[in-house]
Amino acid sequence: MNNPKGQMYSIIAMVLVMPMVLFLSMHLISEQEGRGDIYKGIVAEQMAIVRDSMESDFEKAMEISAERAFISATNWEILQGTPLEDAVSNVTTLMIAGTINGTQNLIMIDNTITDWSSKISEVETNFETNISFNDMHFSSYAFTITVSSDVNISVNDETTEMRIDIDNMEKEVNISIENLDDPLYPLNTYGILQRTIVSYPYPYNAKKLITGGVNSSGSCSGEVTTDPADTAPSGKILLISDAATVSDSVLRNFAGIISENSINLSLSGISCYNTGNGSAIVTVNGTINGSDYDTVYIDEETAAVWHLPFREAVEDGYYFVGIGPNITNRMENSTMESTGGIESIVNIQDLSMEGLPVRENQVTVDYLYFANETYIGYSVRGFPGWFKLNCEKAQSYGLTELLEHLC
Repeated sequence: MNNPKGQMYSIIAMVLVMPMVLFLSMHLISEQEGRGDIYKGIVAEQMAIVRDSMESDFEKAMEISAERAFISATNWEILQGTPLEDAVSNVTTLMIAGTINGTQNLIMIDNTITDWSSKISEVETNFETNISFNDMHFSSYAFTITVSSDVNISVNDETTEMRIDIDNMEKEVNISIENLDDPLYPLNTYGILQRTIVSYPYPYNAKKLITGGVNSSGSCSGEVTTDPADTAPSGKILLISDAATVSDSVLRNFAGIISENSINLSLSGISCYNTGNGSAIVTVNGTINGSDYDTVYIDEETAAVWHLPFREAVEDGYYFVGIGPNITNRMENSTMESTGGIESIVNIQDLSMEGLPVRENQVTVDYLYFANETYIGYSVRGFPGWFKLNCEKAQSYGLTELLEHLC
């Protein structure tokens, strides 16, 4: 969030310079009579500077006020356990009057757009200034809220009778909803579960890296290592050119094996392996080295090695762009779809640990899980057993091949 103490930096800097400029201007004119046009030109330039500063500071004020209003609104409904009936109207009132449901909100004290407009107008500039605004408007797409308003600015110089009047100039700012609390979770879990909005950091959800040959079997996940002598092999996937060059006892220490050379490792007591793809090392290493997610999944049914960073969205609660409710819908506890909305995955383990009821076989995408309707979901290979998707969601996330259901 922006620091309100820095809000007026541009207009204050201008105020410090203005008296000196005007003094020098008057001195120049007193030395050169008949040069009134020069004086007027200098005054006009200073009036334009004031106008531009007021415009810029109003944009900063909109940003600060809007950020605080959304924080105030979500905090209020989480504490009250009650969704907002009209989120846009409530946020607008917070921005303009600093109140929600008729009660003054502490976060908004001295930080409404009305407060900031007064501060901007009251700064001494040697000109008569005024700034006002019309209604606020909001639009939401993914992790960004656009706030817009029509602003009116006037700058008047009594000495020269010059003035600048700007009416209904549209100004808009974008604010991020990242790190804002998502009200959908506490509103549907008796206030127990809370989730902060953090966007999914990876460029894709799932990628099939290689397909193995006939000597491929089993399913397993693990961090990739290329060192057969790894001192902590448990739970890791060994990526190697030829598994036949490593003893069976060493191979059995790993969770799985990826070997470019085709070999039947079941004879060596290995239950999970993918072999026979000559580009395995280059492809797998190239993917892992260019990503912060270094785990791969060997899938028996597709005889393939997959990179599934989407698993972090499932386990860590990341949000991603989709057709789920946008932030204002969520503030109203709406589970209706919206264009350019956001989605996350409900962690069923968190519900169980808190003793909350679990909807068995319900799709675990947040807005579908919390909906009144039933949406049957199916397991997805390579993910926790409680993670459930239907055909539509599996397709949108690129997980159709791993869905334990024929679509």
